[in-house]
Amino acid sequence: METFNITFLRNRQIDKSILTFPVHIEPLTFVSPSAKTLYDGDCGLAVVREDTNVIIDTVKTDYSLLLHKDLIDAVESAFKINKLDFEVFDIFTGGTKGNKMFLNYAFPDNTIKIADEDYFPFMQLQNSYNKSLNARIVAGLYRKICTNGLVRYHSKNTILNVKHLGKKIDLSSISLKVNDWWEEINLTKFKLEEIVNVSIPEQFEEIEKITDRVFETKKDKEMFLQSDLIKRYFDELGSNHYALLNAYTHYITHHLATRMNDFDRVAKSYSVLENIFLN
Repeated sequence: METFNITFLRNRQIDKSILTFPVHIEPLTFVSPSAKTLYDGDCGLAVVREDTNVIIDTVKTDYSLLLHKDLIDAVESAFKINKLDFEVFDIFTGGTKGNKMFLNYAFPDNTIKIADEDYFPFMQLQNSYNKSLNARIVAGLYRKICTNGLVRYHSKNTILNVKHLGKKIDLSSISLKVNDWWEEINLTKFKLEEIVNVSIPEQFEEIEKITDRVFETKKDKEMFLQSDLIKRYFDELGSNHYALLNAYTHYITHHLATRMNDFDRVAKSYSVLENIFLN
C-alpha cells in the first residue's frame, strides 16, 4: 500500500509502543505523618505502570480502568472486520507521566472530492489513566491541503464517549459503529457540497453572531475575528458557508485543539458548527 504522505507535521510520532505499556490498579496505601495512621485502600487507587513500577496517577475507588492497548486493539480489529486500510497518522501523549493518549488514524485509500478539494477520513482515539479524559473515539474528515479537521460530534461519528466511572467499559459495539460512520461519509460529503452554494451577505453581522455561538471564550472569539482566516478562505473559496466553515475548522484544529485542557471546548465548537452548517 502506498504510504500516505502528510507533510504538515514534522517529526510526528507514530510508534504505538509509547502507549501500550502494561498498567494495573491497586489500593493506595500510605501512612499519615501527623496521625501516624495507616490508610489502606480507603483513600483511593494507584495506577501503576508495570514495566517501570512507577505510579503514573492516583484515582478514586470508582475509577474504571481501560488500557490504551485494549482500546487500540478493539479499534484496529473493527477496521479489519470492515475491510478498511488504515495507518497511524500521529500520536500525542499528555498529562502526568504520559497518562493521556491521543492516537489519530488515517485512511489513505479513501480520499474523497468535495468542491474540487481532497479530503481524507480520520479517526482519533482518546483515553486517560484518570478521569480527566473520557474514553472517546471521534471521527471526521481532514481537508488535505491544510489539514483542517472536521469532526461531527453530534452524529454517528462519535463512536465512543464513556467516563472512567464504575463498571467496565464495553467495547463490543465498536465494529458496528465504525461501519455506521463509514456509511455516513457520503452524507457528509453531500452536505458540504451543498453549503458551497450558500452565500454570505456582505454585512459582518451574521459572522459575528455565528462566532459568538462557536467559541465559548471571549478571547477565542476576538482572536478568530481579528485573524486573517475569514479573508483568506473567502479569497480562496468564495464568500460562502463552505469557506466560513473552513475558517472555523482551521482555528479549532490549529489553535483551540492544541491546548491540552480544551477538549470539551473543542467538542462544543464542532457541535455548534455541525448544527449550523451540516444539519
